[in-house]
Amino acid sequence: MTVLLQFVFSMPVHSCDVDSFVYEEFGQRCLRLSGFIKELQTSYRFNLPDQDKHRRQLLNEWTDFFLDHREGPPPGMSQIATESWKQTIVLTGQQIGRLTYKQIEPQEADWTTIPFFLLSQPQKLEQVRQTLASWSELLEMPVNDSIASEGAWIGSNMYNFARISNLTLVSAENEKERVLKLVREINSDWGHVVNAPSDTADTIFRFSRDEIRSKLKKEFEHWRKLSFW
Repeated sequence: MTVLLQFVFSMPVHSCDVDSFVYEEFGQRCLRLSGFIKELQTSYRFNLPDQDKHRRQLLNEWTDFFLDHREGPPPGMSQIATESWKQTIVLTGQQIGRLTYKQIEPQEADWTTIPFFLLSQPQKLEQVRQTLASWSELLEMPVNDSIASEGAWIGSNMYNFARISNLTLVSAENEKERVLKLVREINSDWGHVVNAPSDTADTIFRFSRDEIRSKLKKEFEHWRKLSFW
């Protein structure tokens, strides 16, 4: 895998320009990549005899995509910063490489389809980016010292989290399961605060608050990187 990546990074860039770019074709290309990821996942999961074929399909399609678009977002997506684009593309490519070389379980690559899905759905991508901007402002607010204020803050964060999940988790079933598990964890953490005895309520509140904030910030970073933000 290392040799392959060195080879890919050393090849000349063939970025598309405004005159040659057709968004419909780009969107179909993104959906094709997402489909190849799903097909390889299925082939692994059921130990089908066509694994080599699906590995080649995905690797070839991804290599072509990377060589065409590694330097920055395509024309018409100027809202995406170049560095944000590169970060997401590199992150996604690394995971595709792990999947292709069977270095991870198939379900671990489930989120890899999300950037391509969003690129094929520009309106949803913009909605996700707007939600991330709102979520970012919430995360930068000062820490609350009251249970009521912190509860309201957590609720606002969860609203943004739910909105992004609803916009993106169309076919990523394993990612959906991960999200639901995290929601249950946060509900449980806050439930300890709400139901705490009065003599330990303050200690439990501060500990749970820090735990929940850490989980929400980590989740925000996860979605930021998947959404070119």
